[in-house]
Formats: sequence, C-alpha cells, structure tokens
Amino acid sequence: MSEQMLRENFDKVKNAIQKEKSEEIIDAITAVRNSIGQDMNILYEFVGDIFRQDPDFFNQKILKRYDKTIGHLLNIDQIFDLESYILKKHCFYRDEQLIAMTDGIAILGNRKQFGRIYLTNIRIICIGRSMVNGPAGAGLLDYLLLKKRNKSIVNGLQRRIGEAIGEIIPCIGTQYPMFGLIKKKVKAKKITYKVAISSDKGTKKYYIVIIPNRDNRSEFIQILDETIEATNAFYSIS
Repeated sequence: MSEQMLRENFDKVKNAIQKEKSEEIIDAITAVRNSIGQDMNILYEFVGDIFRQDPDFFNQKILKRYDKTIGHLLNIDQIFDLESYILKKHCFYRDEQLIAMTDGIAILGNRKQFGRIYLTNIRIICIGRSMVNGPAGAGLLDYLLLKKRNKSIVNGLQRRIGEAIGEIIPCIGTQYPMFGLIKKKVKAKKITYKVAISSDKGTKKYYIVIIPNRDNRSEFIQILDETIEATNAFYSIS
C-alpha cells in the first residue's frame, strides 16, 4: 500500500470519528489489511494511530465492532501482536512491562469480559467484548441501570489505577487493579481475588476473577499469582 493510500484511509478515519461513524473506521481498517500483504507493521501502526486520535471514542464506539471483525482479518497470534503493539506504544506507563498474555475471561462483579488478557507489572488489561448479567427476572430498565453502574465502576477503577501511578494515560480495553489486595484464591483454572480501592468517595471492595483459556493456562495462573503479590506489595509501600 502506498503512502498516499494510507493517508487517504486515515483521512477517512478522521472524518468518521467526527461523524461518529464507527463502521466506516472498521471499513478503513479492513481496506488497509487487504492491501498490505504480510507487512503487518503497517496495520499495527494504522490501528494504533486510530486509537491515539481519540482513545475514548475508540473504547466506547469502535472497540465492539473491532472485536467482531478483527478475527476475520488476523489470526490469534497476529491479534496479540497488534494489541501488544498498541499497548506498548500508546498506553504503557514508564517502567511498565508486558509479562504474559493469554485469551480468556475477566470478571468484575456482574460484568464478564471475553477476549485477550495482558498482564503487566502494574495491571491486568483485557481487550474484548463484555456482557453484564442482571438478576433473574430483571426487566430492561433494571438491566440498563446495572449496565450503567458497571460502566461507572470500570471507569472509576481506570482513574484510580492512574492516580496510584501518578498520571493517567488512556488505555485500550479495560484495566483491572492488582493493588489493595484483601484475599486471593488460586485454582487450577482461575484466580479469584478481592481488592479494596480507596478514593475521595471512600473505600470500595471488588471481586475480580481471571480465567485463562489458552494452552499456557497453568503457567499464566502461576505468573499472575506471583505478579498480584508483587504489585500489591509495591503499591502498599509506595
């Protein structure tokens, strides 16, 4: 793909962001993927630049369509390469390092997220589709209120992680803290842990469950277990 075609596609992306047309952005990503052959770095930079253009719009409006489409454009290893590229270039804090990654499920309260899980020395990041489970017999209004509450909780945790580090950097996907640890339970297929997160509105407690799916499940769980302990100890001292 020529530089001119890339610029034309990115101009389409900027116009689509202004018009809030997420489907046009996915079309541009697809067009770039279909034109680059095996030079994946072009695609990685292109999608990363879209995220950088408007991180909030990317997470709120583009990510759902992206997650439905990306599996048709790339294999799973290429998806991990793409997303880890975006994380390292546009989302990581100073001294943050990617330790391990897997696909699986991250659960926070009533919210389940299915996708790729990235473990760093600071946080857990999950990129993928999410689903909110309401109580049995709940109506549409109850579901919408629960979904709004879960979104508020997730957004609050993103801010609190940034505040603990000393700066807030936009991040693709959803972040899960590992500091403020109260208790942790490790099983063969998952880790469940409880954290207490303080803010100016008081302290709230959250259960987080991480369920890896890949062949490296046992190795990932062991690394995650050790990283939760190390990260919690570091931020307890800081």
